[in-house]
Amino acid sequence: MSILDQINLNYLKIFMAVYRVGSMTKAARELHLTQSGISQQIKALEEALGITLFDRIGRKIMPTAQADILFHDCSKHLDEIEHVFEVLSIQNKPLAGKVKIGFPPVFGNHVLLPVIAKFHKENPDVIFELRMGLAKEIVGLLNEGKLDFAFVDSFAKDSQLITEPVGKEYLDLCCRADLLDQFGRYQFSSKYFRKLPYVAYLHGEPTIRYWFQKNFKTIPHDLRVVATVIDNHAISRIIAEGMAVGLLPESLIQRLRDENDQIHIFKSDHRVANKISACYLAKRTMAPPAVRCLNEIRKALSGRKGLA
Repeated sequence: MSILDQINLNYLKIFMAVYRVGSMTKAARELHLTQSGISQQIKALEEALGITLFDRIGRKIMPTAQADILFHDCSKHLDEIEHVFEVLSIQNKPLAGKVKIGFPPVFGNHVLLPVIAKFHKENPDVIFELRMGLAKEIVGLLNEGKLDFAFVDSFAKDSQLITEPVGKEYLDLCCRADLLDQFGRYQFSSKYFRKLPYVAYLHGEPTIRYWFQKNFKTIPHDLRVVATVIDNHAISRIIAEGMAVGLLPESLIQRLRDENDQIHIFKSDHRVANKISACYLAKRTMAPPAVRCLNEIRKALSGRKGLA
């Protein structure tokens, strides 16, 4: 008898959930099972494999090295199996219906929309309702049931949502080079950077302050913010005009430099990484077009350069 004959596929599904959320209690809530049931099935999987998957330390569990291998190797294959089952279940039925997706503007425009356009060409009877906005707005729409799924950045947190990291957008601090002429000899120091004028994406400047914290181990309270605008293209225009210093995604900086060879990028050992996650309501069932579209986006993002 092979090991596979001794393993219920459901054991792996439960293991993946426990590993991902880091808690049997949370996994039980997510899967609508009892905690004791989750514990028993994890134990059954450990016995079938002859290994320990989680160390029990007090009230916490910690995945072992074997668990790391099992999760990372099996997650891809389980997704592939699930995709095959989805294809078979609707084999003779063309996808049709509406898919409602939310996303941040720059990530959506440069990354998601080309994938969505390709999906539509293959499934012309699927139509899309697309919403762009801040993470807080997108999460609100998800919780109201107005979106099937969404992509949000590091600033979105909500216990009702299942989130799956799909990559990182790296942000760099940049400005027009001649702006620095007003501030004396350049030094990579907190004192020097506190003198510069900034354009921010959000009130409170969380990403700029995070950049200071990572590079200088300090969060300034006296930043000179001369403009706040919730649009990265507007921020890039303000930077190009020499009005202020700002943080932009790599893709936008490259476009800016193609148009203006005077754009200066501040090199630092600690870049800001804006984590992007796919998210959806834990208890909501998505229709087949939304499920297929999300899977296609996952697949496209997993092989995309520029997302770490």
